[in-house]
Amino acid sequence: LIFLAASSFMGTSLAAVTMSGEGIMSSIEEDGSVIIDEYGYRVDQKVAVSDSANKRISLRRLSPPVRIYFEYEYTKKGPVIKVIKEIPKEIPR
Repeated sequence: LIFLAASSFMGTSLAAVTMSGEGIMSSIEEDGSVIIDEYGYRVDQKVAVSDSANKRISLRRLSPPVRIYFEYEYTKKGPVIKVIKEIPKEIPR
């Protein structure tokens, strides 16, 4: 049973699975990739980027370091980000 489960998973395409996470984007590299929590991600050319007011903006309008929510898919070249949303800063009470 364990072998069957492992082999059926290995035949599954990971590119169809969308993953998500939150983290601190510390930089936007010259090649357009980004660093989130010290890990590099490629960014899709059609990435959807939203600011803290949920307004669509370009990736370059975000000012690192910035806390973000992001969605990505695995490809043969590694994870590729499809969505980036700036998380609003908490207002101290």
